[in-house]
Amino acid sequence: MPLSLSNIESGSKLSVISVFNRYLNRGGEEVVFDLEVKLLKQHGCSVRRLETPIEIPNGFINSIHSGLSAIWSRTWYKRLLRLLEAYRPDVIHIHNTWPTLSPSVIHAARRFSIPVVMVA
Repeated sequence: MPLSLSNIESGSKLSVISVFNRYLNRGGEEVVFDLEVKLLKQHGCSVRRLETPIEIPNGFINSIHSGLSAIWSRTWYKRLLRLLEAYRPDVIHIHNTWPTLSPSVIHAARRFSIPVVMVA
């Protein structure tokens, strides 16, 4: 079924997973994320939030691991796959993936053929 407001108007809720990698200090991007989730819900969408704070590495080995995970996070790829198996959204709305989530979450969505909207 194509995504449109008519899905919502016809009674079927548009289901969304909203993805966000939070920063150390709350700023404009966090405010926008929270307001967009609220707006989607106000307009009848079913929204699940997938968010994580930035993980500050301790030591050299953890810094290397964090750097590599920013490119591809097996942990978040698997977490999103599990979520998608249980909750099949109509669309995934990604606000950012850096540095903890990584582009791996986009590939997880692709594995289930779920459309992704990404804002930067």
